[in-house]
Amino acid sequence: LDPWNQPRSRRRGRLRCGRVLISSDAMAPRCSLALVAVIIFAAPLLSASQVSPPPAACSGHGTLDPWTNRCNCTEPWPAPGAPHGWTGLLCQVETIGIPAQTLQSHAVQSALLDPGTTVCYATPVPSDLSWRYLTVELKHLYPEGDPDLYGLFYNATHPVYPSGTTAGYDFKEVSSSSYQTVSLTVERDWKHRDAAGVYLCVNAYGDHNTTFTLQAVFSTCPSAFIPPVPPASSDDPTAAAAA
Repeated sequence: LDPWNQPRSRRRGRLRCGRVLISSDAMAPRCSLALVAVIIFAAPLLSASQVSPPPAACSGHGTLDPWTNRCNCTEPWPAPGAPHGWTGLLCQVETIGIPAQTLQSHAVQSALLDPGTTVCYATPVPSDLSWRYLTVELKHLYPEGDPDLYGLFYNATHPVYPSGTTAGYDFKEVSSSSYQTVSLTVERDWKHRDAAGVYLCVNAYGDHNTTFTLQAVFSTCPSAFIPPVPPASSDDPTAAAAA
């Protein structure tokens, strides 16, 4: 009889299990079980080595609302002198509270930003609510830096927070790549009559670090920042003539 023409139920052959040749059909189930066991035990090892842990929700600076899938950031409007807060769609933007900036009392803010990052300064309006203008000056200190300014008025009753993107602001100044110092003046109107303060946000545009200084002032009339005049040298004949 030709063994290869026998009915399949009577045919006997060899089965390879790994590197071992098995001549008995009865060993096939054992080989299959061995392969399944290898796959089951190897799967957790592959998962642990190939899958990275998920990022922290809301950048680690807030909690995720499961119903709206939005972040509730920690202290998005920090009080002056309080610990820094966070804002942005993913709570990725640091927010620093500073006192109300007036003609009698205002300070220069400065920072070094990594490319693509943003920092916001939260300043309340003057307590007497007599302001009509807000003047802001932004200066970058190195030619390769390109800081952009974005401003958003803050209403404590119906708060809207900076998104961390370039959208959703009340005013902006983005021409600092062409000028070392830029300034703008915003006039108070009916949309800002209930504003409790303003966010002044600086974004490092492009792929370079950005070092900047920022100053702002609320006033009843348009104002401007005048660069300080350096003291005259004793060798300057003009100064001697003036004396």
